[in-house]
Amino acid sequence: MEEGIYKTSLKLDFEVRDVFDLAKTGDELCVKVVDEMSVCLGTALSDIACLIDPEVFVIGGGVADAGDFLLDKIRKVYVERAFGPCKETKIVIAGLGNDAGIYGACKYAMDKE
Repeated sequence: MEEGIYKTSLKLDFEVRDVFDLAKTGDELCVKVVDEMSVCLGTALSDIACLIDPEVFVIGGGVADAGDFLLDKIRKVYVERAFGPCKETKIVIAGLGNDAGIYGACKYAMDKE
């Protein structure tokens, strides 16, 4: 990719996993993207927690591929922004990873019959 404000090794045909992998190596653009995403997700989860007080948030899809690298960043923002007991809400990666959605869709279809 061309250099702009941030230097990056990303190619134009990148996937989400590439962003996380390059962020782990210190790629300037990818670190910035992951940091911004962490703030957005951590903030959104803290807002949701204040409304419905869930026991756990389960992160799946492509974001789950980042594992603890992203989860630690999300948790940090979450704890900074959540109120009172909501700070204790667990945030975990889906055990089914990127396949969680398809399993849920299959279960939904089976239940509809």
